[in-house]
Amino acid sequence: MTTDPLKKHILYLGPNLSFSHAAVQAVFPGQHHTQCSDFPQIFSRLQHASQDADASAHSYAIVPVCNSTNGPVIPVVALLRQCGDGNGSLLSELAEHGADIGVQSQAIIVVEAQTSVVGQQALPSGTQATSLTTVSKSETYLNIILRPPYTYHLPVHHYLYVHPDCPVSAATLKAGGDDEGSPSTTTAIDYTLLTTLHTHPQVWTQCSTFLRTHLSASSVTHVDHNSTSEAASLVARTTHAQSLTGTVSRSEMSGPAGERLGWPAAICSRQAGEAYGLKCVAAHIEDDREGNRTTFAVLGVEPGKPTEEG
Repeated sequence: MTTDPLKKHILYLGPNLSFSHAAVQAVFPGQHHTQCSDFPQIFSRLQHASQDADASAHSYAIVPVCNSTNGPVIPVVALLRQCGDGNGSLLSELAEHGADIGVQSQAIIVVEAQTSVVGQQALPSGTQATSLTTVSKSETYLNIILRPPYTYHLPVHHYLYVHPDCPVSAATLKAGGDDEGSPSTTTAIDYTLLTTLHTHPQVWTQCSTFLRTHLSASSVTHVDHNSTSEAASLVARTTHAQSLTGTVSRSEMSGPAGERLGWPAAICSRQAGEAYGLKCVAAHIEDDREGNRTTFAVLGVEPGKPTEEG
């Protein structure tokens, strides 16, 4: 990891304009932000930085650990379990700093042997909640620790965006910030113009009431993406209505009998939607409009401890 004596170097899960990116900008504005492709890469690169005394003093990472609607981010919790002494001490420290990542009463988190694929298995009825159990761990991160401010709680608001050429009425948004209150639109929306809906898998449950009412999986195709910003990028590149066989212009949207033509939409942050030049159709479509938030852990490293390899 490249060092800079004047700046901290912060690892986070990319791409830009994701909620992780928003957390990095809020906690470490003006610092050097480095995208990673997945969570194991973040932990491995941070652990590697501990082998250089100068790099360790400037190396940080921010990772999501739980959402107030969806609960723990299971892959991250499993990796945190492997930090320090490998017995979950970092998880206990996080709890002391306001990160509620306790295992829910009806589930146990398991890391599969060899592959380290993380899953969640239901417990038999009546079984008491158990602590996090690691079946196998391919790597430990001895030098990764919590660093001030330890945790950051990011308010998470979701917006429905379409391409600016899509003939759907736009919502009215306040300038310069997130809007408050219930989902807002200017007029009744013709949701039949939308045929596919794109977002990160975690978002479906956070917006379940809105989706059940307007854009259920039976009325539009729900498509998972690695991030909400990736979903916004796809919608920005779709400049015509879509059919199963290609794209058509707005004037051709009638289509052959039985063929449904329409536009894609994305659920993403306002920051992502505006950055890609999209049109907002509905604002604050999350179920918990007052309290939906994701808690992030702020990680660093301490030099001096040997790694498993040395």
